[in-house]
Amino acid sequence: MKQRKTERGSVLWVILIAIVLIGLLTALLSRSGSNVDQSGNIEQQRIKISQMMRYVKGIETTIQNMKLSGISESDLSFTDDRSDNSNCTNTECMVFHVEGGGLTEQSPPTGISSSGANWKYVATNNVLNIGTTAADLIIVLEDINDEYCAQINRVLGTTLGADDTDIDFTDFDGTYTNTETIDNSGGHDAGCQISNGNNFFYQVLVTR
Repeated sequence: MKQRKTERGSVLWVILIAIVLIGLLTALLSRSGSNVDQSGNIEQQRIKISQMMRYVKGIETTIQNMKLSGISESDLSFTDDRSDNSNCTNTECMVFHVEGGGLTEQSPPTGISSSGANWKYVATNNVLNIGTTAADLIIVLEDINDEYCAQINRVLGTTLGADDTDIDFTDFDGTYTNTETIDNSGGHDAGCQISNGNNFFYQVLVTR
């Protein structure tokens, strides 16, 4: 009888140990799976940010080439009908036209802007420590997702500053008016900052 009780006790201990080990293994696998998912999300974010940066840098380079060919920075048009800038009177000053900049317009990668915002072209802000104190032409994407904002700044080597409530997002119409300053740029020509509680991405296209 004692031997049977001992055997039963041993079996119970084995079962309890097995249950504990299974629990530990499940927790480990769950944590590992979570880390894999997180790594996958970060990789997807970096891919989209890379796509975005290639696009905006392509616009910057195109504008530089257009200026070298004699197009004024005040004549640039970013629409397909020149309705944004009355200074642009032919196709040669159209950034997204085969006879102008030759670029194909693209929407921002999905997910970066939480509201699905489109690109804006703005010339009413001086990006601090970039060029002179004159207004720069920048491309802007508003309502940037917090995770993407952090990842953009990590990729670009900059940081998110305090809420700058004075940023002006008036659409470009050919005029450069130094209304406000992007104070938290840290001397970077691109980055993600915050204005009135909303994150925005900017890239300088024309430094002035």
